Amino acid sequence: MQETLRKETKESISENAPGNALMRVIFLLIMFSVSIGDAFNVIYVKQMAAKAFPAENLELYTSLPITAMSAMMVAAVILSGRLAKVSGGFVQFLRLSACIGIVNMLIRGFAFHYWVLCTGFLCSGFAYGCVFIAIRYYAFLFADADERLNALVYAGAGAFAG
Repeated sequence: MQETLRKETKESISENAPGNALMRVIFLLIMFSVSIGDAFNVIYVKQMAAKAFPAENLELYTSLPITAMSAMMVAAVILSGRLAKVSGGFVQFLRLSACIGIVNMLIRGFAFHYWVLCTGFLCSGFAYGCVFIAIRYYAFLFADADERLNALVYAGAGAFAG
């Protein structure tokens, strides 16, 4: 029953799905847009927190953006099934994930205040969760059994190792 449903779904949207080689590049670029802020913004979190808050609470405000990002990643993983249904399928869900990643990159790139930076970290966490589910979604829809297992292993290991 599940294989029949997967086959029907795959056939109905296969004309809209990019090929495997292109998907790897697309996922790489989306993850790059989500992750690029992590390399730079972490350096400035403490400086922005020091300007915005008293010194006695600096540790709390320094750790808040990363904690918020992790919480939003969990929220995105939980909500992404619903988002995939509402968005109308894999391609639309992937576009939504990419848009969230680009918004994250813009917000964190132009962060001029601590709370703007925190908003960027929230978008980043939500984008991470959506992209993580989009990779799994792609593997379940378009990969055969051997490739599906490899894709899920790589996605899981990459998400938690990175």
